[in-house]
Amino acid sequence: MNAKLPPGYPPRYFEQRAGFGKIFVCVVLFFGMFAAGFGWALRQDHHSVPTWVGLGLALVVLFGVVSGQLADRYAVRIIPYYDKKLPGAQTYLGGQALARNCLHLDRLAAERGRQSISEFGFNDPLMGETVIWHDPADGFVTISGLRAAVTAQPKAVDDATAVMVELEKIQAAFEKACVEKVRFAFLLELGHSTSGRIWEIRQGEIGG
Repeated sequence: MNAKLPPGYPPRYFEQRAGFGKIFVCVVLFFGMFAAGFGWALRQDHHSVPTWVGLGLALVVLFGVVSGQLADRYAVRIIPYYDKKLPGAQTYLGGQALARNCLHLDRLAAERGRQSISEFGFNDPLMGETVIWHDPADGFVTISGLRAAVTAQPKAVDDATAVMVELEKIQAAFEKACVEKVRFAFLLELGHSTSGRIWEIRQGEIGG
């Protein structure tokens, strides 16, 4: 692990995280106001303590759920998704190392005259954007080039082993995509939760 290397998240990550940060601040302010009202009510009428305690416990639970969901949204990964099913693709659960090192990898790609990961993403229909699908052969060239670059310069990323594992899985998926004629795009995925409805909106597949 290269502890001295700062994270290389793409700018889009910070833009989206800022939106969730505003929501979190609103939640904190709401519960702060409730706590102040709770203290005031107890001073006014001690007989209503059980009711207020029950309400307070319910709101604490709610706060835990909401803050947990917001914290989950700070988790980020970069994954390829596809314009149709790609049997055998094992790329959906990875991508954390790619996200942390996106800018570092983009620099390595530029040094070698390859398209960068960022050039293949990150439009998301959930944000009202139109996906631009790409030829997997182009993605294969980028990923294979990045594997060679990381092998030659392991300190250019924060964890060469983790990055190489993710690149290898993507390269294998792109090999299959070339055969199956399946196009791809890179997606910046915040959080771990998903649903069939999300992928209906995105009109893409996470693999096979």
